Amino acid sequence: MSKSKVPAPPATPSSWQEVDTALGAMCILESRIDARLAQMNSELAAVRARHEPDLTAWAERFEALKAGVAEFAEAHKAEFTEPRTVERAHGTLSFQRTPPAVAPLSRKWTWKKILEAAERLLPHFIRRPPELDKMMILTSWKDRQVTDEQLAQAGMRISQGDIFKLELKGEARVIPPTASEECAARGASKDATRYGPEGEAWNGPRPTEVHP
Repeated sequence: MSKSKVPAPPATPSSWQEVDTALGAMCILESRIDARLAQMNSELAAVRARHEPDLTAWAERFEALKAGVAEFAEAHKAEFTEPRTVERAHGTLSFQRTPPAVAPLSRKWTWKKILEAAERLLPHFIRRPPELDKMMILTSWKDRQVTDEQLAQAGMRISQGDIFKLELKGEARVIPPTASEECAARGASKDATRYGPEGEAWNGPRPTEVHP
């Protein structure tokens, strides 16, 4: 599609006749813009409809595989020695500690009950008006100035969990073409002897053993 030539902006109208001319031109331009936008959106919708099924299926498969790997890693967390990272052929798996946070010891401890208990047992962690100074609690806990047992007596604990991370290595991120794409690009026969990640026939070179 050839690009429409954009005319230079006209000078400021010097008469009502020129204003009418400008308004007429604007009506034509607005009509062209609306028509072209409608055409563009129609073409985009067609492209989206053509690609969305594969993209959705691949994304769902990816997330299912990722969840399975995360579940396996959680069950074998003891094997993640410092720096809590495992290197594999096609990716790096790791666990990272979340920042510590002050949390209720159990569901029976509301923040109101915690505040009342802290006023009696840990008054130096209370600000005025009465509220917990959580930053001071965390700092004191990190500096070992307050113990888990002391916090538990006031209905508190330090909450800290793990975040699982998975980083794929570059070569494993190359997505093999489908049979139709490969045949179209190379003019090859459709008698495929290899298979891609979703079981589709594929004549291209096989990457290092990846079994999604």
